[in-house]
Amino acid sequence: MRAEHPESILAFLGPADMDGPWVATLRAAAADAGLGEAVRFLGERSRAARLLPAFDLILHPSRHEALPRVLIEALQSGVPAVAYAVGGVPEVIEDGRTGVLVAPGDTRALASALTALASNPLRRARLGRAGPERGRERFSVDAMGRALVRVYSGLAGGAPGAAHEAAA
Repeated sequence: MRAEHPESILAFLGPADMDGPWVATLRAAAADAGLGEAVRFLGERSRAARLLPAFDLILHPSRHEALPRVLIEALQSGVPAVAYAVGGVPEVIEDGRTGVLVAPGDTRALASALTALASNPLRRARLGRAGPERGRERFSVDAMGRALVRVYSGLAGGAPGAAHEAAA
């Protein structure tokens, strides 16, 4: 990534012990690779979702994930993501529409997708524009409420949506 985009910065945003061994190991690895200034550890921030629009894209290399809130927040912020297609990630990121998904553990594909997306601002903008719509369709309070009612209705043996229609 840095070979093609020397100005790029990798920012870790989220809960981490800034004085702990994990961050120390990552800092040392970045320094050993000559990337010390290109890697930033921002730590946990209140209202971190408000910072997302400042990012060009989100890299989410998690190998195990349920339903990552940060990717939902990225959708709502119009920031495309590059991620492994694990767990609930494909529920959030629609490959080619709101971001790019690659096979779990394929670090070369992840790096390639990241570099390709970073190199194509028009594609990043197109993927970013589709994010808020998908966020509303799948993850708004109304959409999540309707999905929950369908689950409960199905468990209760009722017709899907019947409880919601009766409540409306």
